[in-house]
Amino acid sequence: MNSLSLLRSSSRVLLGSFRNAGAESIIAPQVVSRRHKGYYKSSVEGPAEQYTEVEKSYVEWKFVEKLLPPKLVPETPSDPGVVYPSGWKTPNPEEYSKLPYYIRRTKNGMLPVYYRSFNRGMFQTTRVRYVEGNVWILEKELGQYLKKNFPKQPIITHANEVGRYVQVRGDHEPMIKQWLLDKGF
Repeated sequence: MNSLSLLRSSSRVLLGSFRNAGAESIIAPQVVSRRHKGYYKSSVEGPAEQYTEVEKSYVEWKFVEKLLPPKLVPETPSDPGVVYPSGWKTPNPEEYSKLPYYIRRTKNGMLPVYYRSFNRGMFQTTRVRYVEGNVWILEKELGQYLKKNFPKQPIITHANEVGRYVQVRGDHEPMIKQWLLDKGF
């Protein structure tokens, strides 16, 4: 017979023999592949101990602890007004206690000044968050400071007392951060 006989079943595929004209018969190796119709008809796996091996080692745990994130954010340094080599400055309560408003730092000790852009950069805003106290005086002082530095550019500010933020149109994030640092926040 000069043909390849192929016998298929649901669980295995057998390759039959192929005979060439006048040549010896060549027997192909048997190829077995299992096909299952679903979870419940599949074969049952062995116990998990057969496949996995677990070892408890407390000696190397100190190396694993270095990779884990800290559970709490470390406390900010208490020495007021100190500037660190990275440029980070500690808040100075002596300077900002005279003001009718207070700007709380984030849990990481950073100033809560954020830049946002909308419509592919056509609309830009800078927002100062976590304002406690008189939001309206902060808006007035911030607007005067920016108008002094940008006399030809219109400065539009918006205070939201319920949301505890002041929003300024434009990208003024570095200048506002520096102004807040100068005020002691």
